[in-house]
Amino acid sequence: MTFRIVGEGPDDRPRPVTGRWRAEEGGRIRVGFAPAPDAPFELTVVSREDDLLVLAK
Repeated sequence: MTFRIVGEGPDDRPRPVTGRWRAEEGGRIRVGFAPAPDAPFELTVVSREDDLLVLAK
């Protein structure tokens, strides 16, 4: 599944970065990017409704 986050680009302007996520146990998801400048990380799913997913670190 696709995961998108907005971060800072090299010139400090916002830049979307697209990665992939997969479900883990305990209501968590694991997110990774390719090529991977950072290690994959996990987030906790707080709630889910229709097309809105609320996450916490």
